[in-house]
Amino acid sequence: MNDFFDRQGHSAATGLNVRRSPRIRTRHKAVMHFSDPLPAFPRPAMPVAIYTNDLSRTGFGCICREQLYPGERVHILLPNCWLEATIARGRRLGPECFEAGALLSAAHLLENPGFRLPPWAASRAV
Repeated sequence: MNDFFDRQGHSAATGLNVRRSPRIRTRHKAVMHFSDPLPAFPRPAMPVAIYTNDLSRTGFGCICREQLYPGERVHILLPNCWLEATIARGRRLGPECFEAGALLSAAHLLENPGFRLPPWAASRAV
């Protein structure tokens, strides 16, 4: 697991993997909240822990203990911002280990003067 967090920086595209914007490996522990889960897959009200994998101008990748499904809308709380995103793909890597990719719809930086925590996090802030 330590090797996972050691990998930082630009991520090279391989083979037919053509992207609109370059990916940067950003390995962090983060918190994910399901803002709009799919009706067929009810989600817990409490946020879940994830590991971020990479980030670009238009999307991000993560590793999670739960299967994520295309179309689910999520909020991701990172050390310096929170993101609004829609899951675009998901795949199983192993037991209780899933990889997902999401399209970003908004990013909110912490140093922004008008920054507000997402509603689900504000009620738990101490």
